[in-house]
Amino acid sequence: MTLSPTPTKPSSGTCRACLASDCRHLHRQYFVLPGVEGKLSYDIQTCNRCGFIFADNIPATEALEAHYQEAEHHLHPDIPPGLSTIHRDFFDFIQQHADLPKEASILDIGCGMGHFLSLFKAAGHGDVLGLEPSRSAQRQAAERYGIEIVPETLGSFSPPRAFELITMCGVFEHIPDIPAALARITDIGNRDALLFLAVPDAASFGTTPSTEPFLEFALEHINFFTPATLRNLLERHGFSALTIESRANSFYNNSYIYGLFRAGLKERPGLTHDATGEESIRAYIECSNGNLAAIRARLDDLATRQTPTIIWGAGALATRLCATTPVDRLRLLGFVDKNRQLQGKSMFGAHIQPPEWLHEQDRDATVVVFSTTYGAEIARDLQEQFSWRGSILRIDLDETTTSA
Repeated sequence: MTLSPTPTKPSSGTCRACLASDCRHLHRQYFVLPGVEGKLSYDIQTCNRCGFIFADNIPATEALEAHYQEAEHHLHPDIPPGLSTIHRDFFDFIQQHADLPKEASILDIGCGMGHFLSLFKAAGHGDVLGLEPSRSAQRQAAERYGIEIVPETLGSFSPPRAFELITMCGVFEHIPDIPAALARITDIGNRDALLFLAVPDAASFGTTPSTEPFLEFALEHINFFTPATLRNLLERHGFSALTIESRANSFYNNSYIYGLFRAGLKERPGLTHDATGEESIRAYIECSNGNLAAIRARLDDLATRQTPTIIWGAGALATRLCATTPVDRLRLLGFVDKNRQLQGKSMFGAHIQPPEWLHEQDRDATVVVFSTTYGAEIARDLQEQFSWRGSILRIDLDETTTSA
């Protein structure tokens, strides 16, 4: 099957952090999205001037936002324990390094359903507001936590007041126009507002073993920071660094940068070139290519034998594997995913179904689990809820389970 390319945003050839035009190509990542015709891609680039790593030639912003919001895969109706722990860690970091009065106005950009903000409310902070372009999130935040969420983007948001603390947790790595975002944050904060950012630490990618190839190169992840390049960027836009730390993150199996910054920096320090990002990304690409080759071989065997196959998982991992492995040559009966926003869409002509659909299927078919985080849980559900007789192939394991 030949996939036609989807239009992309023209390459600027410019570093998103320091605006230099001297950049080098490291990797091209491909994607296939549910319900979207064609193959998408972006290019991982490194800036020779400052060392920042970023995605270029990204799909048009409208396509990215439509996919990200429609799937709502960043919203968690039931907060996983690991994510709850991370939110608590973010909160404790801010409490440790920022002397916030109880009456301080707080805005969380990309707040999901408000769980992180609920920690501030529980600690006695009464002036909290969330920004999340999802009416579902708005409704659930009000019901669960009594927190107000404005269903707008940063660009369309009309703030009711200036904020003393602005937070972005796992959001800043998604921003395609960083200068515009930081200018907007400056506008909606007070003169010496605090800005807390939590982003994946690209310097950790190459040192953390991962069974999921190119996990960090999700379609919406387009900025890859190290502590040094994050500092460079924020200082360039008038934010002084109060404290920056890199901490291990067991939920995402990487490290996260925690940065607390203050607006109002007048003198802009010179750039510091950072080579750790490129070194780490190159090691990460090599490791991911090895993992991807192993997955290709297993799927190629199923394709050669034309084994009836069902794929469980149509999320971020599937968007990459469908574009880079022989999924299109499988005897594919369908996809399964619990995300209702994906159900009814299709990839390679095979529809995405709810798990209950499996009751109607041949239980001798092979199920390939496109999930590393929930692989064990899915395999257990197949055996206990669906009495699955066929093989269960988990990509995070070397072996295939065959039910008795």
